[in-house]
Amino acid sequence: MKTNAVLRPVDKALAGYEALIRQAEGRRGQPFPTEKVLAAQWGVSQAAVNRAALRLIAAGRLRREGYKLLPVAATTVSLVGARLAVLSHRATRFPGIAEEAARRGVRVEEFYFIGRDTLRNALQKVLQHRFDGVITRITDSGWEWDNETAELDRLRIPYVVAEEAPPGHNLAAEDLRNAAAQLVGHLFAHGHREIVCIGSLRRLQRSGAVRLGFEEACLRLGLTSAARNVFEINSHTPEAVRTEFQRMRRTCPRASAVVLFDVDILKSFLAATRKEGLRVPRDLSVVAVGDSAEARTAEPPVTCVAFDARCMAHLALDLACQQMMEVRRLGRVPPRQRIRVEGTLRERGSVGALATPPAARPEEAARGANRLARVWPHAIEPRLREAAETWHWPHRLVEHGAPGAFVPLDLAAQANRSLRRPHGWLGHLPLLHLGSGLLRIHGVDFSLLDERTNRGRSVVVLRSSRFPPTSRRSLPEELVLPVGRRVRGAYFLHGCGYAGERVPFAWYEFRQTGRPVAVVPLVARGVGPAHSPDTPPANIQDWWPEFPQFNADGVRHVAITENGDPFAYERYLYSLEWANPQPDAVLEEIRVRSNPAVPTTLGLLAVTLLLE
Repeated sequence: MKTNAVLRPVDKALAGYEALIRQAEGRRGQPFPTEKVLAAQWGVSQAAVNRAALRLIAAGRLRREGYKLLPVAATTVSLVGARLAVLSHRATRFPGIAEEAARRGVRVEEFYFIGRDTLRNALQKVLQHRFDGVITRITDSGWEWDNETAELDRLRIPYVVAEEAPPGHNLAAEDLRNAAAQLVGHLFAHGHREIVCIGSLRRLQRSGAVRLGFEEACLRLGLTSAARNVFEINSHTPEAVRTEFQRMRRTCPRASAVVLFDVDILKSFLAATRKEGLRVPRDLSVVAVGDSAEARTAEPPVTCVAFDARCMAHLALDLACQQMMEVRRLGRVPPRQRIRVEGTLRERGSVGALATPPAARPEEAARGANRLARVWPHAIEPRLREAAETWHWPHRLVEHGAPGAFVPLDLAAQANRSLRRPHGWLGHLPLLHLGSGLLRIHGVDFSLLDERTNRGRSVVVLRSSRFPPTSRRSLPEELVLPVGRRVRGAYFLHGCGYAGERVPFAWYEFRQTGRPVAVVPLVARGVGPAHSPDTPPANIQDWWPEFPQFNADGVRHVAITENGDPFAYERYLYSLEWANPQPDAVLEEIRVRSNPAVPTTLGLLAVTLLLE
């Protein structure tokens, strides 16, 4: 709760007026003291008191009689005549919401959307016609609605999201983490130990919540290897689902059960199992988060966690009405609230019981239950050795040049994101198992920030088309690092995500006294050829392990693993060496610029200078 010491002047005046209104309830209304008297009493300016009074007059809490200001009873504030916009997909309507709203005097206008364009058009209509409130099932593909929600806040139109959404929004949604935990516990009770979770890159918020619940439940039950068995489809087409299912079978050949993040992909997944010659539940048990007619009529019917749609609609309506009432009473949008509905497990015939749970082999336990080690045991030692060697390949100046001093630059003030939290690094997944402090990588001393002592921030992420500027999440296009000394070279420890076209997505600029600006473009290798022969050579690659990694002149990759085991966890960062062609000139500053027109996103972890 805010204290008076941190409230803005207008908020202090609003709180003071509310206290006076409460004191006046039940008594014959007496005029309030003048604004000049109240300003001195509350320790704010007279202008702040005037703005607060105007807000409460507009909200119907105060009234003027000439120069006198009188309270209006709170009971006179109602929602009669309020207009509520309900935005929903045609396949997932809010049952009974119009009838319940009518009993409260609220008129509901429903808008139906099919895709992102029709949803955005509906939001624009809501803004244009100034509705009193909004309930919506905003789709969560990367959360692309910050501009619209910021405009709703500016117009003081409260909105409730009835789908999984990031923090900072009113929420009345399903408890997906608990649903995933219920399904894992149900499978565990039937003897399943090798369990897989199928998520989606198209629905990041929902998939991420299910994944967290799945991993937490597996770790709580001691299923360490199963907690790592998470796969994500990039499309909901039958072909994409079958491709990911085949990859799951190759990677986890002993998997006996699958948890689907949503019933939307159930039909395609069951078709993929039939094409692979598997039968449910004899060969593979299947469960899903959510319920649908397809889950109930499938052969066999699929076990799932179901949510009461009517209860969800009424909770969303209750929250929206409460927020609209607060806006009418106070003239401002109240604090956010997040309500989650617990689901009910519906047991059906898609889960088979295992008589004897498979025991882990001793070598699996010793290696943290490696998935790939069971498939290619002969490749274990070379792979472990290769991952360790990626840390030690030295750069040219370090290996062949005269010894010099390393001076790391302090990025604490510029850091804007976390490495170890979801939705912090380059997307919804964190970068784990990378230490902090002084680390020797490729012969260079890099100083990595500890986010626990730096406001939860340890990396600088620059803007891209994947992360556009919004009022809630603003990333910089440019970063300036002052230097002011002579250097032989500079080293950058960085990573990138969403590598698409092989085009420059960022630039390092070196500004020296009396010298032309030296520019090094960053180009991700990606998976395809360059579109133009003029494209600079690639000098970085996507951090995801499925992209082909490489080394080049001045470019080295390093494997980030879990305790040196790439089978358990594998991600990639790169270091870049810039050899100063004019070491006698003073390097005034280093500028980092990004290209906001492309999706490839740069994350800068550390910068180190090599002195003479």
